[in-house]
Amino acid sequence: MTRIDRMTILVVLTTVTPAAVQADELKRSAFFGAKLAPPSAEDRSRAKVERGGALIQQVLPDSSAQAAGLHEGDLITGLAGKPVDGPASIVAAVAARKSGESIRVEWSRSGDRLEKDLTLRERPRERSDAFDVVYGSIAGKSGRLRTILTRPRVPNRRPALLLIQGIGGYSVDTALGGPMGYAELIDAFTRKGYVTFRVEKPGQGDSEGGPTRDVDFDTELDAYRQGLKALRSLEFVDASKVLIFGHSMGGVWGPLLGSEGGVKGIAVYGTVTRTWHEYMLENVRRQEELAGVDAAELDRHVRQEALIQSLLLADGRSAEEVVTRHPEIRERIDSTWQDGRYMVGRSLEFFRQLASKDIAKAWEQFGGHALAIWGESDYVSSPLDHEAIARLVDRGHPGNGKFLRLPESDHGFARMHSPAESFAKDHTPGATGEFNPAVIDALLKWADEVTGPRAILP
Repeated sequence: MTRIDRMTILVVLTTVTPAAVQADELKRSAFFGAKLAPPSAEDRSRAKVERGGALIQQVLPDSSAQAAGLHEGDLITGLAGKPVDGPASIVAAVAARKSGESIRVEWSRSGDRLEKDLTLRERPRERSDAFDVVYGSIAGKSGRLRTILTRPRVPNRRPALLLIQGIGGYSVDTALGGPMGYAELIDAFTRKGYVTFRVEKPGQGDSEGGPTRDVDFDTELDAYRQGLKALRSLEFVDASKVLIFGHSMGGVWGPLLGSEGGVKGIAVYGTVTRTWHEYMLENVRRQEELAGVDAAELDRHVRQEALIQSLLLADGRSAEEVVTRHPEIRERIDSTWQDGRYMVGRSLEFFRQLASKDIAKAWEQFGGHALAIWGESDYVSSPLDHEAIARLVDRGHPGNGKFLRLPESDHGFARMHSPAESFAKDHTPGATGEFNPAVIDALLKWADEVTGPRAILP
């Protein structure tokens, strides 16, 4: 992709008949509940530990770590009978377990060696004083998938919003944080009278299946398809007023679902509409220019990327076949595709299926309303794709397609003055941004126009 730290991109063979959302089908994921850090040489000396370990900086209340009697300053040395070589060891070991399971933990406290069998507690759940939050599950091709529903405490059927996240392998359960803007959007829509619904990717959160990086595009699309069917079937949802909001890659899955019918409107933010081949070439140029890559080298990279897109994705050749045929692009393949199979945490098959999709045709076939929002500080996507959405929808349904440029808003909803500022933030470790609530204001205004105004809930 580029010579920068990372390239950012947007970011079951038979149909499963959706059942009603089931509340207790899936066990909750385990939660360790401690802020961890790599220990310094001084930390290891104090703990009388020669190597490895993970230092506890903070123990969270009502957590597994607190129940085990772990304290700030303890150095964890072993978990599940294996040595701990850093915080990542603990994260990986706990992530693979469910609440209620037992795991052996070993630690050092001021040189004293301690150990205990720890019963893992469940991950915290989202809660609200203003509306109900319901954890359920649905069937998908890869197994059962966690669903999270928010519901206003009012009678009668309500309009609903299905939120579809971006490409990344991350959870949309916001109890412990989650992607910027998702919790704010869910809260605002539910208080305005909408039911909201999320489906965890296979392999994320409590969902079965995975690992997420091996889940292909069509399998993930089916997960959202089953979620949409389940949402429309709920007795308190007005099935004639169901909306989709797709963020980034969610803006690709959205129209593919919408073209199948049963959706009143689709709003997208920071997405792609033209072919994936076009998007990647444009994205390489856009980001390498921001990184200050020399013009001649940039042109060479774009030509190399064109070969990769054509041979690796369109022709279905392996990475090794591509570099054997074109050894001059080995360095670029090696820096972009981990083990020749994964890019930005998703598989080669995922991108091959994505590259085969006719996204523009899906928008043309969609019969509802559409809002395409592009943040003017977004260096990951282009305004051209969003303008195209409005044109494509209007072509068959005049007046239904809308395009909105949002000032000072980047790909992750952060308030940024320019793409360059956003690029610098995303390539500076630990840097964050302030959420731009104008995104929610625009979405709510459009949603109310499409479904009818909703009274604000107390």
